[in-house]
Amino acid sequence: MKYGAIAGIILSLLWLFVLNSYATGLRLNGNWSTPFGDDDGPWNLGQSYNLSIGHDFTSAIKMSGNFRYSTNERQGFDKTETMSPTLSLGLTNDLFRISINGTQNQRWSGDSPKNTTTTWNSTIASNLTDQKWPQIRLSYGESNATNDSSPSTQDTDNKNFSTSMNYSWNFIQLLYNYRNSQNIDHISQRETDNQNHSSNIQIAKSIWDNKISFSGSYQYSQSDSTTSLTKSSDGTIILDVPSSGSFSGLDSTPETDTLPSAPQLNDGNTVSPTTIGLPDIFNQLNVALQINFNPTNRLQVHFDRQLNLATQQRLHWTLYTSIDGNTWTLLPEIPTIEFIVEDDQTFALLSLATEIRTARYIKTVITTDVGYDNAFLTEIIAQQSVLLTDEKTEFSTSNQTQQSQASINYRPWEQFQIGYSFSQNKNKPSNGAVSTQQTHSVNSHINWNRYFALSLNVGESTDTIEGLTENRSRSYSFSYLTSPIDSVNFSINGTRSNQFEDDLKTQTSDSISSNITAIIVPDLTSSVSYVWSKSTNYSSELVTTNSSYSFNLMARISSRLNVSYYLSHQESATHRLSLSYRPSDLISTTLSAMKSDEATSYATTIHWRITPKIQNNLSYNLTKADSDISHNATYNFSWNISQHLSVRQNMKWSQSQGESTWSGLLSLSYNI
Repeated sequence: MKYGAIAGIILSLLWLFVLNSYATGLRLNGNWSTPFGDDDGPWNLGQSYNLSIGHDFTSAIKMSGNFRYSTNERQGFDKTETMSPTLSLGLTNDLFRISINGTQNQRWSGDSPKNTTTTWNSTIASNLTDQKWPQIRLSYGESNATNDSSPSTQDTDNKNFSTSMNYSWNFIQLLYNYRNSQNIDHISQRETDNQNHSSNIQIAKSIWDNKISFSGSYQYSQSDSTTSLTKSSDGTIILDVPSSGSFSGLDSTPETDTLPSAPQLNDGNTVSPTTIGLPDIFNQLNVALQINFNPTNRLQVHFDRQLNLATQQRLHWTLYTSIDGNTWTLLPEIPTIEFIVEDDQTFALLSLATEIRTARYIKTVITTDVGYDNAFLTEIIAQQSVLLTDEKTEFSTSNQTQQSQASINYRPWEQFQIGYSFSQNKNKPSNGAVSTQQTHSVNSHINWNRYFALSLNVGESTDTIEGLTENRSRSYSFSYLTSPIDSVNFSINGTRSNQFEDDLKTQTSDSISSNITAIIVPDLTSSVSYVWSKSTNYSSELVTTNSSYSFNLMARISSRLNVSYYLSHQESATHRLSLSYRPSDLISTTLSAMKSDEATSYATTIHWRITPKIQNNLSYNLTKADSDISHNATYNFSWNISQHLSVRQNMKWSQSQGESTWSGLLSLSYNI
């Protein structure tokens, strides 16, 4: 409490001084939106005021600051207000650079307590350009978070120190990082000390007139965490599980497939929304964390707003685990779901009675019923619930990671290259399974001329996990490319892979694909592709064979008219014909028709730009499947009235099985 009050007084006095002399501009930003239609919901109004300052006392001493005040009003909810002053001071010379910055964030809503977070940081770093000297950086900062409830329900102090060194000499680069953070929660009487060491050496060199090149790296990192606290009434404490990656995507087959990386879900920010929102009734949202075999029995999914009771009841959650990030296993235990509100934002807590100990990845799949209150995810956190016995207890965890990589390439002449690469990643958590991943690869490439370009590759990867079987994969592949004449390109690729568990072969997969592209006449292009695959599972004695082909024809009738035809066949044929026409610079349209054994559909899209500032988009789709006919239409309107004011309107209508729904969203944005 004391640190926050002192920092607030200092920041206020500094602002009184600088606002009179160095204010450079005041900006007002706002956004108002209201939904309508069958999914009618509450209106929302958000506004923000932003004042920026800046002054260069000398060429070496500079000052900058920012004052932001924002409000958010939502029908049926209390008004939320936020105030954030920030001030920075920097000094730079030929030897070093110093920066000091402080910020205070205050947030309040209705009768809820006012939350105040005060943070300051200082950094000094070397500024020498001579490579004979290492680059050194030191940083120290403190923060305090409180609220004004009586008695206070939040009072935490945090201190952090970090240092780094980077030194390059000839073809060798050395890096070292150290970070220490201490967190004290005065309410729960919980103290946490985290330390992390990371060292890295890299080499890269080319010799013999660049015909031989080699590179290598080795990194060792260790993180230690010690938590000291008084146990709760049920004798448990909650620990955050270290995670090294987060992933997210819409996937209707959650048992298979890898997910795209989504680092914004694992950056420690539970307040700011990401672009990942709740799914509609036609999609399944997959959100995953890489936990590296650390024991886990809780998962928190944070949202950028409060979820009303109706939305909570419409959401459905399932949990999956995986070792390779591609094949997922549904957990037989149904998690307990609890929705918790903190600082006007909801997070879902998924709890398990049994710890997960043999998973490199954990993910939750979210589905929803018809009608939901849209919300965006902010963070996903894995946790472990630990039962303690002593009244005052220290709980320690550590994690060691070793990563090594090496490669060598030989290019005797310009058209030929052969190389070898190796990598290993070993992870050793203090209370989880030790895992080692290793890969070897040999590759060669010859590009003799336009008629002959060939690549060959052989690789093997192993995944060894303590207490589990060793998984090994060995693959062979080739790729051939030729261009017999200027208007024709042909390629063929082949792959064979074998999967092993310990020394037992479990699966063999083969695939061949080819493609030919030809320019028949100017403005008329065609392509043909063929894919064949075969998979043999030795444990189930199941053999699966698939083949498919496709044909594509594209014609440019004029500068404003394009026509294309596409045919694909895999068990059944699919035909698609599309036409795009732009009669003027203001209007463009697209027409398409698709027919398959399952359905026939027709679609059209019209884009009409009335003026450079007013634009309309209208799309319509009709689908016939069995005895059902469905219609879907959307309309988007945008008007940039001025550089300060704009209007957006979106509408959607759909009809299926005799039932129709429609919805829309009207929004107004201003920037002054």
